[in-house]
Amino acid sequence: MNSSNSEIVGDSVLEKPFFPFLISVYPFLYLYSENSDIASVSDLLATCLVSLSAATFLFLLLSKLLSSRSKGAVAAAAAMLFACTHGYIYQTLMQYAWTSTAGDFVSRRLRALNFHFELALVELLLVLLLILLLRRVKQVHAAVPLFLNVFSFSLVVLALIGSAANVNSGDKGSGERAAAASQQENQPDELPDIYYVILDGYGRQDKLLEYFDFDNSAFTDWLRGHGFFVSENSRSNFYWTYLSLASSLNLEYITYLSERLGRDSRNRTIPYRMIKYNKLAEMLRGLGYRHYHLQSTWGATMHNPAADQNIACSGATFNNEFYRTAVEVSILSAFPHAVSFDLAQCHLQNFENLAAVASEPGPKFVFAHFIPPHHPYLFDKDGHVLRNATVSNQFEFQKLLWGDREAYVQQIQFVNGKVEEVVGRILSSSDQPPVIVLQSDHGPTILDESQESTDEVRLSNFTAVYLPDSAKIFPDEITPVNIFRIILQHYFGFELPTLENRHYKSGYHSPFDFEEVKFN
Repeated sequence: MNSSNSEIVGDSVLEKPFFPFLISVYPFLYLYSENSDIASVSDLLATCLVSLSAATFLFLLLSKLLSSRSKGAVAAAAAMLFACTHGYIYQTLMQYAWTSTAGDFVSRRLRALNFHFELALVELLLVLLLILLLRRVKQVHAAVPLFLNVFSFSLVVLALIGSAANVNSGDKGSGERAAAASQQENQPDELPDIYYVILDGYGRQDKLLEYFDFDNSAFTDWLRGHGFFVSENSRSNFYWTYLSLASSLNLEYITYLSERLGRDSRNRTIPYRMIKYNKLAEMLRGLGYRHYHLQSTWGATMHNPAADQNIACSGATFNNEFYRTAVEVSILSAFPHAVSFDLAQCHLQNFENLAAVASEPGPKFVFAHFIPPHHPYLFDKDGHVLRNATVSNQFEFQKLLWGDREAYVQQIQFVNGKVEEVVGRILSSSDQPPVIVLQSDHGPTILDESQESTDEVRLSNFTAVYLPDSAKIFPDEITPVNIFRIILQHYFGFELPTLENRHYKSGYHSPFDFEEVKFN
């Protein structure tokens, strides 16, 4: 091997400085392998292209500054490593800050700061120190680029294998199977518009009174006064949003995923795709319905490629869920308001969009998923914006926010007022009485003495349904999996028998390890 004073010129391809570019794309390849449920290959390629462009710029700049391609490559690799993993480092430190029981100065200080900027300064200082060190050494040893090339190449290959495995394992689920025509016996002459509105984390009335000292009867009485059935004993079938929605939108229990994916799996690909390509929308499309999807601020319902029309709440670049997630793990997460959109304004716009879509020609199936009253708590009861959060930072400290019961109640009161306004506008704008399903995917989280979630509260969800003919077709102990089974059978003649009510809990880190919960 020949070498100049400060430059490595190797005979082997592996000795060329490829590692800055491999390091620049690896975090996003890994991110894609873990989130192929929310991304397309084109999203990945666009993200990698931006990162490769940044790595190329830094490599050329630092190589010139250090008068050495090998030194420039090492410095550029370090800079790209920090830039592309800043969010991971931040989240690790934040987790330490909020789980530390020692009460040490560092954890207390981290809790008091939104320290993205401070962390970025530390990372910049480390890169500058490395550059100064490289300026003092004569040359980089040949083994350094060789090792870094092999190591980074191995990481990229593993990420690519993981991505391919997820794509192959994640079919579109039962949600893409349209109902057979033979299942349908009759169809009404005029099809009512159907609204499916998810109010995330909205608790059942009795649990709100028992655990939050909040009497929600004024709202439930308003709904009943306007013709809604309001269940007093409804319960969710699953603990987590993506499991609950995958189940209710596909009219089935999805406990079979534990065998298909493995009880220890955290791969959300299949349930996410079941939400997007769901059986309910396909069945209604077969009847002539047009599918409208309102953009949410949460992964699986942020955008639906299977919908006839997606209605956005913002024109921000990072509406795309994969781009948003890429922002979260990169240095761009230090500047959330520059690269994302405001949550409060998005929710306000979505309430307006939900009311406005009533004037669109039908028949239509409208799906809207509102994160409130689930934290983050953005509104007081009068609708004043308390916090200008963005999609990129909305769930920080989420395990603790359920404990702010007063803020949760105030956000419920805000949601109640907006729902009353929207429902009034939908009813007055509809040519014929619609079907409106207001439902929460699960209730709030209340921790018991062992800091475990209380099943009774978490699984006690909110359900209210408006029907065109005010038919009394629902049992009081209704569950999400049966909501549209009953509606489709009653109004359209589909052979969809009611399923036995079953309820399943699972851990956040083991969502497919289902344990059935029995209630007296």
